[in-house]
Amino acid sequence: MKVTEEAQLLSGNGTGQNLNGLVPQATSYAGGATGDSPIDTIRRAIHQVRLSEHTANGIVVHPDFLLEIDLIKDSEERYLLGSPIHGNQPRLWGLPVIATTAMASNEFLVGAFGSAAAIFDRQEAVIELSTEHADNFAKNMVSIRCEERIGMAVFQPEAFVTGSF
Repeated sequence: MKVTEEAQLLSGNGTGQNLNGLVPQATSYAGGATGDSPIDTIRRAIHQVRLSEHTANGIVVHPDFLLEIDLIKDSEERYLLGSPIHGNQPRLWGLPVIATTAMASNEFLVGAFGSAAAIFDRQEAVIELSTEHADNFAKNMVSIRCEERIGMAVFQPEAFVTGSF
């Protein structure tokens, strides 16, 4: 259930019962210099958020991107972004990096998550079982309903930047 919620919060298209996700509302990445690495791209996106008078406090990427970043080594075969022995929260440019399969594999989202958007949780996840629906009792069946009610508001779309590597 939380996987579906995460996908809606990031990429929901806003039609019907879908949330209007962060990525569709975010500002497009303005682009960088020729030859920029993915790490350079993230830094330029952070700067783009800052130019919109906001301060980015998080980065969302696909786990494949985080894997590639984690495996970067210097000429002496030392990992650049931390020791594999220490299980630290992944960070780039001082910001926490959240890896989720709800984000497309070659895309990113950088933003001011704490101040520019809010989630409104009207009802926690509820699971209900019933044998009273239609002829469930006679057929020895059980109906299961699971629902959650949330909403999201993006107050300042310019505080989010999304793009591709």
